Amino acid sequence: MKTIAINYIFLASVISAMAISAFGQPPTTAADWTALGGKQLSEKQYEAAVKSFTECIRLSPNSGTCYSSRAYSNFFLKNFQEGVSDTTKAIEINPKDDISYGLRGDLLFQLKKHQEAVADYSTAIGLNPKAVFYLARGIAYHSLKNFEAAIADFTKTLSLDPAMDKVHNRRGDAFKAVRKYKEAIADYTKAIEREPHSAYAYTARGLAYMEDGAFAEAINDFTKANELDPKRVWGYVNRGVVYEKQGKYELALADYSKSIELDPKSAQFHRNRGYLYYLQKKYDLALADLKKAVELNPKYASAYNNIGTVYYSQKNYKLALENFSKAIESDNKYAFAYHNRGLANRELKNDAAAITDLSKAIELSPDYFAALLSRGRIYANTGKYEEALKDLNKLIELEPKEPAPYTERGFVYSRQGRFDAAIAEYTRSIELDPKFSLAYNNRGAAFFSQSKYKEAVVELSKAIELNPEFSNSYFGRSQAYCRQGLKDLASRDEQKAIELGFEVKSPCSLGAKSGAAVEAGSYANFKEAIKAGETKLAEKAFLAASTIFEKAFTLAANDAERAEALLLSNSASEQVKFGNGKSKSGSVQADRAEADRKKAINDKYLAVVNLAGAPEDSKIKALRSLSKNYEEESKFSQAASEKERLLAFSKIAADEKVELMQYIANYSGNPDTRIKYYEILAGEKKFSDAKKAENYGKLAGLYSGKKLTAKVAETYAKILTLKGVDANVYANAYFQLAKMDLSSKKLADASAKAGRIFELKDLDSKKKGSQMLEIVKELYSAKEYTLAKPVYEKILSLPELSPKDLLDANYGLGNLYYLEKNYPKAREYYSKIPDSFDARKNSVHAFLMEQNYKESAALAVSTLEILGQRYYSAATQTDKQQAFAYTNDFLKFAWGVANEIYTKPDSSAEALSIYKAMYKLIPAESADGKTLAAKIKEIEQKQAN
Repeated sequence: MKTIAINYIFLASVISAMAISAFGQPPTTAADWTALGGKQLSEKQYEAAVKSFTECIRLSPNSGTCYSSRAYSNFFLKNFQEGVSDTTKAIEINPKDDISYGLRGDLLFQLKKHQEAVADYSTAIGLNPKAVFYLARGIAYHSLKNFEAAIADFTKTLSLDPAMDKVHNRRGDAFKAVRKYKEAIADYTKAIEREPHSAYAYTARGLAYMEDGAFAEAINDFTKANELDPKRVWGYVNRGVVYEKQGKYELALADYSKSIELDPKSAQFHRNRGYLYYLQKKYDLALADLKKAVELNPKYASAYNNIGTVYYSQKNYKLALENFSKAIESDNKYAFAYHNRGLANRELKNDAAAITDLSKAIELSPDYFAALLSRGRIYANTGKYEEALKDLNKLIELEPKEPAPYTERGFVYSRQGRFDAAIAEYTRSIELDPKFSLAYNNRGAAFFSQSKYKEAVVELSKAIELNPEFSNSYFGRSQAYCRQGLKDLASRDEQKAIELGFEVKSPCSLGAKSGAAVEAGSYANFKEAIKAGETKLAEKAFLAASTIFEKAFTLAANDAERAEALLLSNSASEQVKFGNGKSKSGSVQADRAEADRKKAINDKYLAVVNLAGAPEDSKIKALRSLSKNYEEESKFSQAASEKERLLAFSKIAADEKVELMQYIANYSGNPDTRIKYYEILAGEKKFSDAKKAENYGKLAGLYSGKKLTAKVAETYAKILTLKGVDANVYANAYFQLAKMDLSSKKLADASAKAGRIFELKDLDSKKKGSQMLEIVKELYSAKEYTLAKPVYEKILSLPELSPKDLLDANYGLGNLYYLEKNYPKAREYYSKIPDSFDARKNSVHAFLMEQNYKESAALAVSTLEILGQRYYSAATQTDKQQAFAYTNDFLKFAWGVANEIYTKPDSSAEALSIYKAMYKLIPAESADGKTLAAKIKEIEQKQAN
């Protein structure tokens, strides 16, 4: 950016004119040097100009013009920081110097200090409201993404100077940024009128037309830009984007290929073409371009995401997942990649990971439609209906005319048995999109669940008409035909479902005898039929057998018969639950069907328990089966709730009650319930001490969560009274009690407990060290050095410690001796951790305190050399940054040490060695580098004399 500089050239040309007439002899005054500097500026001899203005400053140190002129020269040399210093001096000399404020704004802008630049431009405007200052501030505002402020400044610029070059383009860019495309188009049009051969203006206007949906006009502008500048790559790129949006893939492909021809090393252009190949389902070509993109730019998140999308389309979900993860590694704010990885995890049956990814996508983009819809589906499929409805309701609020959320909400209602509500949702979805096949399929399934088989056939037939490859619709229609006795039609649809990959587990031919008995309306006849051998249905088919048993439930005379019917139904269902009923394709619809089966089974067990007149044996059987199912589904909290209900039955034996209470204590979702049963189990005589200790430990954790401090301490103390307990359990009890002592400032007690951990013979040495170290660090922080010292010594007497704990223990004990001013002993421990720069720093200082300046300097120098080697050999940017931080910190410390040593008699050589080691690490042209160079020169001259 050279807006102020352009203005300043006029001043420079005046100065140079003066110079031409003045030089008949070498310059001797400040005015002569100013004139010479002006001439050199006009001839672009910027380094020479800097020297001339430096002479001007030497002769006239209070001349603001000399400083601002040197700053101007440095601007062209890109010495921006030096320029800032000079303009600041010029402003100190003349606080009303608007030119210096404007020039400093330019320099700060180049240093990317945009907010500071705005402040300087504003001051310049206050002093002299010139168009050039408004233009400069507008550009700075644009860089800060304050587009409205930028538009205001560009508008002011034009009002002051309508002929100001390129302001229309700049204001057009700002209008485009705030999506005011028509205003942007108007500005670009004015720019084109002023400069009809500007490829930039045509390209920019084309982009505005594209964003405004005027594709024909956009293509015309991009084509014109290409004619004006055939090597301007963005005209081809942007025209290709418009062609892609229009579905004109071959035209887009030609433009993308041209952009690659013009710039073969652009990762973005390869990504563009690769994604287009993906849209054309040319997956091999797509992968070739996308992999080239990440080869050119290994951090190209969008390209990795596209590679993942290609693999996902090929159903290679593992490679898709891998590439979506790479996209996230490259950009951890990339919502699309989280969404896509969530879909891949769903296909790989990693529902928990899928939910995590989709939730992250929604966190990054709260109104992300696809992510909310996908998460809602997974919640519904996993029985989390309330969570599913929250997502689906939000989607309907966001996009009330989108059909998919209504269909998904209908699915949730169906899972909850609310079929009328579900049908209303499916109907709404169909009203919004009469060709939405899934809505017809699901509405047919809801009618089937209401035994409205004819209506189900109509809906499922429509679904098949719209999507003839959907196996579930054929199978659903076969079942509806079967219930109407249309076995030939049912058989035909069953065969078609099988051809499409659906694994039919309940052919229509099964269940005829029991079914006939049920249709005859006699529960007794039904019982006779299944006694005759038709319970084998349970081994052959889920739907036929379980449906018959469910119908028999309606014929039962009392709760005992109802319970029997429901248990028989589940007996059939259990034969094929949890996976065997899925289609071969493993489709989402098949997964939903399996989830439906699981829920139906559990609902029937709950119904048995809730039958007031059902026998106790039936209820016990139902509760045991229900809790077992919940365990298999990893719903441990729900399993615990059902097990707690079992405790109320008199037929549950004492030993089983203990087992039930232990399970409830371990898995209940209610902390108060867990505490209740752990407290009961604490007095259980049948448990070994080891088991009691385990329960006490969990109980203490629960007490801690509720901040019952006294009970926590009491419980850990009880563990310490038990015998035959694992040493790790004892150690944890001592450790937790020690932490409580530390919190209550009972520091001596905490130290004693650290000692008890040390005394545990069977405890792993590393475990001892880590726990004792955590305690002793708190003692050290509390300045209880006499308590801390023996603990550190015990830690270091252990045969084995982790590398980090060994470092921390040596450093801590070294610090204690250092505080005692026992410097030799402190250095003894510091020397055991030579890779610790903090320890090296303390050792340098210890030598200094002992007045051993030679050793102090030698260690400082060797440390600086190591830091330099580490910095220059760092393999990664992270390692380099860490090395820089260490180096910068140690340089400040070493400078202080060198200065201290330099003041001591006969120690200048030692100080000089540190200064020279530092000089190797500090840029010579920096202020610190120059100061060091002067210091070194001063010492060397003194030594020479």
